[in-house]
Amino acid sequence: MNRKILITACFLVALLAGCDMRSKEQLQEIEEVKRQAREDPGSIDAINPSSGLTLLHLAVLDDFPDLVEWLLDHKANIDGKDGKGQTPLYSAIFSTILPTTRSLRCF
Repeated sequence: MNRKILITACFLVALLAGCDMRSKEQLQEIEEVKRQAREDPGSIDAINPSSGLTLLHLAVLDDFPDLVEWLLDHKANIDGKDGKGQTPLYSAIFSTILPTTRSLRCF
C-alpha cells in the first residue's frame, strides 16, 4: 500500500467535507491518541475491542489527515485490517459517501 495514496485520500475527504478547522475537543483527541501511541507503541496497530478499529482507521474516519501522517511516521501498519477486515485506505475511500454528515460536524 502506498502511504501517499492514503494521506492524499484523507486530505481529499477533509476537503470534500469543507472542514479544515479543528475544534478544541478534536485537537485534544488528536493529542490523546499521540500520547497513547508514544506511551505504548504497540497500541498503534491494536484493534479496539469496542469499536473494532485501529488508531489509523479512527484517524481516517474522523478526517484527521495530520494524525494519519503522524501515525504512519510512527510505524502504523498501512495495510492493517480492522475488525471487519477493511484497510485504512478502504475506509478513507468509502467514508466519502457521507460528505453531508462530515460537513455538519464542522459546526
